[in-house]
Amino acid sequence: MDPYREIAELQRNWSPPRELATTTPRQVELSGKGIGLTILGTLLIVAGLAGGTTIAIVSGRQSRDIALVKSQGQDTEATVIALLRNANQKKLPRLTYEFEWNGQIYARSTDIPVSVWKTLTAIIGILILMLGGIAWLAREYHIGASNPGEAGYESVLSQLLGAVSGHGAFYYVAMGSVVLVLALSANTAFSDFPRLCQIVAEDNYLPHAFTTRGRRLVFSQGIYVLAFLAGALLVIFKGVTDRLIPLFAVGAFLAFTLSQAGMVVHWKKQRAPGTWRSILVNGLGATATAVTLLVVLAAKFLEGAWVTVLLIPSLLAIMLSVHRHYARVAAELELKTPLDLTHLNPPLVVVPIQGWNKIAQKGLRFAINMSTDVYVLQVKVGEHIEDLRPRWCQWVERPMQELGLPVPHLRVMESPYRQIFRPILDFINDLAEKNPERHIAVLVPELVEGHWYHYLLHNQRAALLKGLLLVKGNRKINVINVPWYLAE
Repeated sequence: MDPYREIAELQRNWSPPRELATTTPRQVELSGKGIGLTILGTLLIVAGLAGGTTIAIVSGRQSRDIALVKSQGQDTEATVIALLRNANQKKLPRLTYEFEWNGQIYARSTDIPVSVWKTLTAIIGILILMLGGIAWLAREYHIGASNPGEAGYESVLSQLLGAVSGHGAFYYVAMGSVVLVLALSANTAFSDFPRLCQIVAEDNYLPHAFTTRGRRLVFSQGIYVLAFLAGALLVIFKGVTDRLIPLFAVGAFLAFTLSQAGMVVHWKKQRAPGTWRSILVNGLGATATAVTLLVVLAAKFLEGAWVTVLLIPSLLAIMLSVHRHYARVAAELELKTPLDLTHLNPPLVVVPIQGWNKIAQKGLRFAINMSTDVYVLQVKVGEHIEDLRPRWCQWVERPMQELGLPVPHLRVMESPYRQIFRPILDFINDLAEKNPERHIAVLVPELVEGHWYHYLLHNQRAALLKGLLLVKGNRKINVINVPWYLAE
């Protein structure tokens, strides 16, 4: 059976749960591959440091004979199916997993197995071993930190790997693994920041573009914004990540303080027996992180903390401004009355054309179908443009009179300074002022090319005219595009 179809079958049996973050099978597959690379890099580094530690203890000399440890991963799809199947059979205690189906996001909680605790314990043990080993080896090999941003800068980890194993193949494999681990750690931000923007945008504090999913079922706008901001920070601080630490510290401790303070408010609202202990713990946490935040701000203000002091209030002001804009738009567009059918007069139709051709004929035919009051505009900016007045009777007036239809009004305007848009805009605005009870419909005939590069061979006056009408117009002026698709 197809693995994704089996996942879908398992999902259909779920009860309606609460909504959480989205996880798709494709994302699970990519995450599985990323975790495998992370494990491989971690094991390589641990093996190198552990080997160096052992050799240093025994002989106190450098060693280049470091054993490589390879990790073997399991099939991602089978793992996901087994996880969901066991979860539906109540074999996992308190494990939260989520899945998206037909645009709905579902989550469910089950039991956590003992293996999860063992895995977390092993991860903590590996971290302790790595940090302890790095600290001890750095002391044994007399390795110290160098100033970032200066010539010859080398990280402690790079110096340590070079001292333990030399600068052979293992050195580059291990450092490449470190880069992969750091890149994968950024996945947290690129996964959660777009979701956070989506939640905030749904409350009208960010542009609604952040709520739209892209082709890969992720919130693409949030990813683009985060990538741009991260790149801008790297350029501003010249790629020295140590200079970003004050920004991170201020943001992190501010988040901790707000989180702990929020929990204090939460426990106060509960008013249940024993909540005073939780209030005390969270209150102490909020106090400690707030004091730390003030210390970091005072100590690192000139080293970059000032950026967050300016950035956070600016972001709040922008978000409040966005919210006020959406509130104003919603109030203006809100309608709770039935359809208004009063004053349904046909519009005054204006058709700007350059000369008499098939495009102009299509626009004029469309205008005649809309209204009996049609104005045809021609702006003469040179001798090469044929004046429509001498042959207007033959081309338009006579056919219209034969059918007993009102003849369109022709306006030919001379433009000695070769301005095309200004005379058209002035005529349309003047027509709107003289007829306040009528709508103005501006029909813009436009040539549509078969290939994008053909547009380089023609002027884009139609597109510019539409843009100017939208910017300089009003509610009475409506713009209608009449395309002529060029046969290829």
